[in-house]
Amino acid sequence: MNGKLRAITGRELIGALRRLGFEVIRSKGSHFFLRHPDGRRTVVPVYRGETIGKGLVGQILRDCELTSEELRKFLYHANAMPSGYVGVNVYASEGPTSKR
Repeated sequence: MNGKLRAITGRELIGALRRLGFEVIRSKGSHFFLRHPDGRRTVVPVYRGETIGKGLVGQILRDCELTSEELRKFLYHANAMPSGYVGVNVYASEGPTSKR
């Protein structure tokens, strides 16, 4: 398999990153901020119906210290999910939604 990824959406990318241990910590508009327990961080835009450009995917991979092969494994293979994984909803509220 070559190093190229097919065009992916922000939701697909967030799903793969969550399966790799990243957590959505907050969002601002259409941008989702993810953090890994070891301190790696990145921002993923989610625009309905649009894919993420290859340059931005490359930057996100560098931010996350991942290779395209590692990402591909968690993008395309359902059996790559860790045990106990229940699904991805990038729009799920994981805390307070407004500051008061």
